[in-house]
Amino acid sequence: MKPIAIHFGAGALGRGLVIPWLSDSGFDVIAVDTDRELAEQLNANGGYDILITDSRETRTIPLQGVLHPGDPALAGWLKKTRVITTSVRKENLHHVARLLQQVPPVTVICCENIEQSGAFFASQLEQQGISSAGWHLPDCMVDRICASCWPHSLVIETESWGSICVQALPGATVPERFEVTQNIARRFQEKRVLVNTYADGISFLGKAAGLHYLYEAAESAAINADIADYMELMKRYLQSECQLDAPYLDRMAKKHRQRLSNPNIQRDLASVARNFPEKIRPSERFIYPLTVLQRQGVNIDKAMPFLNKLINSWASEQSDIQQARAQITEIINNRDITDKLETAL
Repeated sequence: MKPIAIHFGAGALGRGLVIPWLSDSGFDVIAVDTDRELAEQLNANGGYDILITDSRETRTIPLQGVLHPGDPALAGWLKKTRVITTSVRKENLHHVARLLQQVPPVTVICCENIEQSGAFFASQLEQQGISSAGWHLPDCMVDRICASCWPHSLVIETESWGSICVQALPGATVPERFEVTQNIARRFQEKRVLVNTYADGISFLGKAAGLHYLYEAAESAAINADIADYMELMKRYLQSECQLDAPYLDRMAKKHRQRLSNPNIQRDLASVARNFPEKIRPSERFIYPLTVLQRQGVNIDKAMPFLNKLINSWASEQSDIQQARAQITEIINNRDITDKLETAL
C-alpha cells in the first residue's frame, strides 16, 4: 500500500499543483474540502482531470478519497498520514490546526502564498493548545497559475510550469517531486516580487479598467507601461537583498509575464485583485521593498505614478474615493512615501 498524504483545500492550486505532485511522488491522496458537492463529485469520479493549457496535455489525477472537515472518518486517516499539505489561504489555517488536536506529530507543509509559513502554522497549533514540538513545519513557496472550472466541471486548467519549494528541515517528510532548498527566503522573495507583486499590480489596474481576466491585464501594453518603472525598482531591490543579477531578473520577469499572458487560463481578476488594504501595509509587497531602497539612499520617485494609479484603482470601487485614499495613506504609515504620492498626483 502506498503511503498516505492528506491535503486540505481542493480548490485551483490544491488540485492544479499540490495534489498532482503528491500523487507523482508515490502517495495516495486524501483531499479535504468544505464544499460537500465538490467532494461528492470527486469521490464519484475517483479523481479529476487537469488540462495543461500550453501543451494541450490532459492528465487524470486519482484521489483515494475526498472528505468534509466534519466527516468522522477524517480522524482515522489523519492518524495514518505521513505528510499533511494545505492550500486553504492563510486566514483558514486555524481550521486545519483545530483538526490536529488528537493527531501524532507529522510533517505539515503549508502550500500557501505566505512567508515563513512553518512558523505561522506553529502559532496556529499553539493557539489550539497543541505543542508544536515534534511537528516538522518547513517553510514553503509555491508557484503555478491554476484556474478551476467548478461548478461547471471538475477540470483544472493549469500550465506546464510549476514549483513547490521547501526549506530543508532535518526529519521532515518531503515528497520527492517537491524541491528542497537551503535558502527559502531568497526563493520566496524572488517569486513574491516577480510574480505576486506584478500580478497583483496589473490585476488591480486591469479590474479598474474593466478587464475580466488576468491574461488580459498581462497582455495590456498600457498597464505594463504603467507598472514598468515600479518593477525596475523592485528588481533593484532583489539585486540588493537576494544578490540576483540584472540579466537574470530581466529574463525571469519576461518569462513570468509570458506565463501570466496565457489566454488559455482564464483566471478571474477578482480572484487576484483582493485584500488591497492588507497588501499595501508597510511590511507587505507593494511598500516594504521601497522602504528598503529608501534606507539605501535610492531615489524611489519613479514608483509614485504607479502607486497612485494602484491606490486609485481600488479607491474608485469604494463608496467614498477620498476617504478610501485617506485610509490607505494611514495604512502605509510612511510620511515620506505619502508626501511623494501627493506630489505625484
